[in-house]
Amino acid sequence: MRLRSLVFLLASCGGSDSAAPDAAADVDAAPLGPFAAPAPIAELNTASIEEDPTLTADQLEIFFVSDRAGGAGLSDVWTSTRVSTTGVWSVPSNVVQLNSVSSELHPHVALDGLSMYLASNRAGTIGGLDIWFATRASRTAPWTAPVRVVELSSTANDFSAAPDSTNLVMVVDSDRGGASLKDLYISTRTTDQAAWRGPTAIVPVDTANNDQDGVFADAGRALYFATGVGAGNDLMISVRPSTATAFGAPTPIAELNTASSELDPWIGEDQRTLVFNSDRAGTEDLYLSTR
Repeated sequence: MRLRSLVFLLASCGGSDSAAPDAAADVDAAPLGPFAAPAPIAELNTASIEEDPTLTADQLEIFFVSDRAGGAGLSDVWTSTRVSTTGVWSVPSNVVQLNSVSSELHPHVALDGLSMYLASNRAGTIGGLDIWFATRASRTAPWTAPVRVVELSSTANDFSAAPDSTNLVMVVDSDRGGASLKDLYISTRTTDQAAWRGPTAIVPVDTANNDQDGVFADAGRALYFATGVGAGNDLMISVRPSTATAFGAPTPIAELNTASSELDPWIGEDQRTLVFNSDRAGTEDLYLSTR
């Protein structure tokens, strides 16, 4: 397995933060049942590795990572579009503005599709992988050259950074805690133009194994991620009643997990659509499940 590769400010460590976004109010919603059996996204998968999916809010544009272009195992960011949520994905294209002669991993596109965080070990990185950021003026415009996000990066490996729907809270996946284990960290900021604060550990979801690939849903009240289990990885969820309370103990998403590895969840804000990576068929492919 290659390098890979919520919110509760200081409350995860028993504290609070007066600069935090206002707590989300509970909103009545239709009950969520189990996820349906996942299906491979055939038009995006190849014999190479496909992983790290991330979608825009309308689910008409997807970005993911693949090593299909070769290059000594280096991975690039690729993209595909479709005309409706039931349509077929277009032939993927390489996002040349985001890629380098090094590896790019774990892209996370904003819901409006106009900004992107990703991990890379390109020139200018101070650790194994650092967090980089790019923007574009419209969904059809080219991306700017990525710039390193100093406050989210470290001399360790920083595998991913995924903002919530407010763009004021960030989940960071890093092994900066030592022992080469990946853990989930939280960072916040006061406005979408302010600098991110240094990430702090999310204690309630920490295990003795790798905890990685964190993403938010439900206005920050649900956290999806992957945890090492045995020789593989399982998809997990942790929830809380509001953003002013700590996340509860994580539970496995049993209907999506197998004896193989499930990683890299992307979840729609309404928690009805989930795209992830699994090697259950012998190679790392993208799968989709709904409920």
